[in-house]
Amino acid sequence: MRRESPSPKPDTDSGQLEHARARAGAQQSLDALQAEIAGEIAYALGRTEERLKLALEELERRSAELANLRATGASGPDLETATDAFNRQRRLAEKRLLDLVIHREAAGFRRNREVYERYPIPPPER
Repeated sequence: MRRESPSPKPDTDSGQLEHARARAGAQQSLDALQAEIAGEIAYALGRTEERLKLALEELERRSAELANLRATGASGPDLETATDAFNRQRRLAEKRLLDLVIHREAAGFRRNREVYERYPIPPPER
């Protein structure tokens, strides 16, 4: 008489298979979520950098305006107003630069020297 080996219980095998599928599905969901989060972080970093660039463009415009006033020999209230506008814009650019550095650090970027080198802020005007 030949003994047959016991066959696996179908409900146990299917339970293990379902469990494996559930784990694979959960991993795929987690991977998709992590990719979405990484994309959002990159997009937000790009927006923060764009705000800095806009602030620096405006600062450059204010600097040119101030240089033009000085070149034409302007003085008094016009020069003072232009100087104040430049310095206000400079402070905004500094804030935007700091925002970018903080945002980068929150995203895991620890080296920010390149950011300061890429986006230099001129000294205040007197």
